[in-house]
Amino acid sequence: MQKTKNATKKTLPKKTGHKESKSKQAVRLALNTDLSRSEIARVLNTSVSNVCQALSRFGIEPKDVKAFREKEADMLAEIRAKFLNSLQSADINVENPQDARNISTSYGILYDKERLSLDKSTSNIAIAADDIAAIRALKAREAEPDVDI
Repeated sequence: MQKTKNATKKTLPKKTGHKESKSKQAVRLALNTDLSRSEIARVLNTSVSNVCQALSRFGIEPKDVKAFREKEADMLAEIRAKFLNSLQSADINVENPQDARNISTSYGILYDKERLSLDKSTSNIAIAADDIAAIRALKAREAEPDVDI
């Protein structure tokens, strides 16, 4: 630090040579090793949140998240199959019809989630197209002038 008349001025040390930033080191370690984010933080002597921020800036997800996302649709399909089997079996309490309704609702939600995880439509697009055509026809009829003969 250099002292001036009125204040103390901080000077940064001069850079001597190229040193890779911790963010770049974190990215390199995440891509080239099987280290977890906490292990990367330990290696770089920084916090896990710093590592997470650095990796998220580059769009790098943890390996366990990637693995989950790759298998998510299959896992949801397996759960849906279990729900469907329970609907078909005698496991449902006949005295409590809410059981069947809860299972079928859960089945439908899981179906939508599975479709979303596969980037597929979750609704019937043909019905929407029919609705749009009907609205256009109605507007066209409304736009026609009334002619009295």
